[in-house]
Amino acid sequence: MSDRLRLRIAADPSKLVSMRRHVTRWLMGHDVPADVAADIVLATSEACANAIEHAYGPGEGTVGLDAVIEGGLATLVVTDTGRWREARSRERGRGLSLIEACMDSCELTTGPAGTELRMRQRIDGSRV
Repeated sequence: MSDRLRLRIAADPSKLVSMRRHVTRWLMGHDVPADVAADIVLATSEACANAIEHAYGPGEGTVGLDAVIEGGLATLVVTDTGRWREARSRERGRGLSLIEACMDSCELTTGPAGTELRMRQRIDGSRV
């Protein structure tokens, strides 16, 4: 099993199921404990869903996921090349809080070339 995972999905919510399966298989291939893997998959799915919702209009663009496991640390980076758009509803906007609760650390960078969310999680139970 490769230490790296690289995925590109269409900015379509229906593609999230396949992305979650790929990430789950990759993590299980590295013997990541099930509870840690579940948190990573949830955070990654939410990050990709946010990229789809905030970066693009319907049917536009792609979302990238680049992940690596090195030294007991999983680093996952979700990227888009769209333009940040505010949440469509006031009852929304809890995604980043959910991601932060699941991961040891996350860094959000937005700019004219797109958005990057870098997330890190120890896979051995220790904290970053």
